[in-house]
Amino acid sequence: ARSIYGCALNDWYLLKRLMDRYKYLFGLGFILIGVFLCMWGNKFKVPTIMLVMALIFCYVVSIIVLNFLPSLIDTEKKLFYLLGAGFFLGTFVGYLIKAKITIFTIMLGISMGYSVAEVIYQFVQGFIEWNPTYLYYATIVVCCVVGIVIGYYLIKTVMILGTSIVGGYIVMRGAAVIFGNYIDEDQFVDLIKSGEYEQIRDMKNGWVYAYLGLWNR
Repeated sequence: ARSIYGCALNDWYLLKRLMDRYKYLFGLGFILIGVFLCMWGNKFKVPTIMLVMALIFCYVVSIIVLNFLPSLIDTEKKLFYLLGAGFFLGTFVGYLIKAKITIFTIMLGISMGYSVAEVIYQFVQGFIEWNPTYLYYATIVVCCVVGIVIGYYLIKTVMILGTSIVGGYIVMRGAAVIFGNYIDEDQFVDLIKSGEYEQIRDMKNGWVYAYLGLWNR
């Protein structure tokens, strides 16, 4: 299959199509989780650990399967089951490590670093003359390494700061799922690889910066 722009409809577009189809389920789910992390993440540590680990596993499992075993996921229904399996696996792992607070804060630090990196990339890409793909992954690696250090040495700080940053990012992405007009970073890199610079300029509009402003609130 192909996208409306004539590009091959890879598995990440299948994920986007699934989220568009069930945008209120995903969007409201993200918003509720994000608000909980922002408001009560540091107070209710066990539910926070389980929720964050569920999201991490959901994302990691999806990346592994969609990139290395794409033939297994050829329908939206299978992808939905895959996301559910990752979510419940992460919830179970979170329950197992609920007493290992350092392990969790490191994972939270990585999530915080990734969230910050996704936003930073939106700004730096237009000012740094370097391969956009390499810049994207370099930004993520640097921010995640910083997150690991913070998570290991500043446990109390990362519990407060990390839940707020990650929660705010999740709320922003939930709103973007419902209302649209947000250019996903993976889609952004894919369009750069295809040389679709005019399309990128059209998509990178005021909505994007409005969403980033919502996250910074």
